[in-house]
Amino acid sequence: GRACTRTVQRRVAEIGRQVDLAVSPHDLRHTMAKRALDEGAPLTVVSKLLGHARLETTARYVQPGWGDLEKAVERI
Repeated sequence: GRACTRTVQRRVAEIGRQVDLAVSPHDLRHTMAKRALDEGAPLTVVSKLLGHARLETTARYVQPGWGDLEKAVERI
C-alpha cells in the first residue's frame, strides 16, 4: 500500500545520504530500464518489467542521455 511505498522512498533516500548521493526509487527504476535497453533487452520486455500498458510510455521513459548522444556522434 501507500505506507509501504513511503517506507521504500525513505529508505532509498537514507541510503543515498549515507553515500552522499541524491537518489529516489524513480531514479533506480529509470536506471534499470535504461541499462536493460543498453544491454539489448527488447523494448517489449522492458515495458513489461515496468508494468507499462503501452510501448510509447516506455519509449518516453528511457530517452537517450547525453552520453548516448556522444557515443552516437563518435560512431559516425
